Amino acid sequence: MSSSNSKFSEAETGVFWDLDEFPIPDDLSPASIYDNIKLALKKMGYTGRVSIFAYTSANQSKEEFESANIQLQAVGAYKNPMFALDIYNWGVDHPDELLGDLGDYEIDLKGKLTFV
Repeated sequence: MSSSNSKFSEAETGVFWDLDEFPIPDDLSPASIYDNIKLALKKMGYTGRVSIFAYTSANQSKEEFESANIQLQAVGAYKNPMFALDIYNWGVDHPDELLGDLGDYEIDLKGKLTFV
């Protein structure tokens, strides 16, 4: 990690995940997704707390996600506005932390980090 990003290395990271667009592969579980995201972030030098919020318009088992430390938001037709509002609120609640995406990086659900 570059020195310009080092002040953010221990900041809390928020991951906002659209389950309808990026579903869990059949061979993975919410717990393995959580672990893979944490591992990919660690490889990038981010060691702070990770909060993952998953959004879907379909019925999903909240218990399976919550036991994996993923907050499931089953918001039906209101998914997209809720998704945007939660990202906005994250920025308000975490004003001193880096807010944004991984830029030119992509983390697939199996934990591989790819430069795109």
